[in-house]
This record gives sequence, C-alpha cells and structure tokens, in this order.
Amino acid sequence: HCWEGRKIRPSHFCYVFDYLQDKRRRSCFRSRTDTYFKVKKMKIADLSVGQQLPIRHFKASNVSLFCYNAAIWNPHRIHYDEKYTKEVEHHPEIVIDGPLQGDWLSQAVTNWLRDDGNILEFSYSNRRASYLGETLYSGGEITSIDHDTYIVELDLFIRNEKDEVTTPGNAKVRILN
Repeated sequence: HCWEGRKIRPSHFCYVFDYLQDKRRRSCFRSRTDTYFKVKKMKIADLSVGQQLPIRHFKASNVSLFCYNAAIWNPHRIHYDEKYTKEVEHHPEIVIDGPLQGDWLSQAVTNWLRDDGNILEFSYSNRRASYLGETLYSGGEITSIDHDTYIVELDLFIRNEKDEVTTPGNAKVRILN
C-alpha cells in the first residue's frame, strides 16, 4: 500500500479516503512528468460566472463508511449497522454521513483550486438522506467574481441518482495570482 510508513494527520483523512474510493487511480504518488503537474495555472481572468466545477462521482461502501465513522469518532449505528438501521431507525439502507458529504464537497473545491487558491469560507447543509448503494456526484458553479480582490464565490451541490440535490453548499475562495 502506497501510504504505508507515512505519517497521516487527521486533515489527510479525507484525501486518504478519496484515494481508497478512486479505483481508477493506478498510483497515489505521481511523478513530476505526470499530467497532474502540467495543468495550466488558474488565473482570475480565465474564470467566468456560470463556469462549472468538474463533476466527481462517489459510491460509498460498508467498509468506507465504517472507517470514516471510526476516524471521526461517530458512533451512530445508522452509518454501519444494517440490521439496526432498518429495524430500529426504519431507514431503507445504511445512511451515508452528512459530514462525509461535506468532505466530498470540500474536495470538489480543493481539487478544482489545486494550489492556485485558498478556501476562505465553506458551508453546506444536508437536506436529504443518501443511502449505501447510491452513486452520488458533486459539482458546482461560479456565481460571482471580484477581479480586484481575486475572490470567487461558488454554489456547490451533491446530487443523487435521481438528480435531486441532497447537499447544497457554498464556498468563497481567493485565487492566487
């Protein structure tokens, strides 16, 4: 495993979790010749209101939900115990955590920004339950740009397979120019 022997701080957990979820990735360490490092630097002049952030897809597993809840010290059984979830709480399936969906939204922003900016403000609200087995996807769009301060405001979302917004959010970022 490529993370073996590396010290992982709690702030790294969402990135480790993202790595475990992304089965298309062949290696978690990329060389300087990889296309990841050849991406053009983001400039405020190249951005426009209405521009979309890249869509990211997520499909949680029993193991990933259990590990995530263990990492954030969340003992609520609806996130990992199927029998309890269905029989006691009366959900149709194991519930995907709200904080995990918030992490997915923040990853959408940080992956879009790369090293070209910083998140100044971030918020989200879980509006609908999402369940194990659903494929969710995150994205967003630019809603305002201040060319003097290099501040960009974003509307964010997580949608389910029915195209319903389950988790809306907002972010304010500063582009480093």
